[in-house]
Amino acid sequence: MSGQKPSNVDQKDWNALQQNLQSVSAGGISASELATADPNKLGNDPKMEMVWAEKAFKHAETYLKLLDVIKDKKKLRLSGADDDIYKEFRKVFPKLNIAILSDSFKSSPANIKKWRPLLMKYEKNSKVKDYNMGTLLRKDVSKGIDADNTIIVSRICFLCIEIARNREGLNK
Repeated sequence: MSGQKPSNVDQKDWNALQQNLQSVSAGGISASELATADPNKLGNDPKMEMVWAEKAFKHAETYLKLLDVIKDKKKLRLSGADDDIYKEFRKVFPKLNIAILSDSFKSSPANIKKWRPLLMKYEKNSKVKDYNMGTLLRKDVSKGIDADNTIIVSRICFLCIEIARNREGLNK
């Protein structure tokens, strides 16, 4: 998460949130180490799934805490490319209901053809870190994180949906 600290947020709280989002680690393996690790050397270590799950949950939990502290969510910046992400997302999906996501919002054949080019556009974008990192996304914006209300998506998909939810006033 990057961007300027909102004026109504204490600097200490802001720093802690930034640090949590950028350096969450579990099992002694940080996200940056995972991103640069040789997959052939990682093998099928069952700890890897647990590391990912802990990191994804911590990110989701921290994001919800951030939403609690930020009064004007429309001004919240989640990446260095928020304006571009929002514009491109709504150009590709102008009518997608992001308040309550259907199970097929990413997996229907028609939507797969739309999502792939959109997501790949950010593959090399330095303003979007860990664009393909597995991230938890709430299906229903009015509810919290639980097994029934979360799905696993890439970080850039999370950003598309959450930036739109913030700008459209859905994250209350």
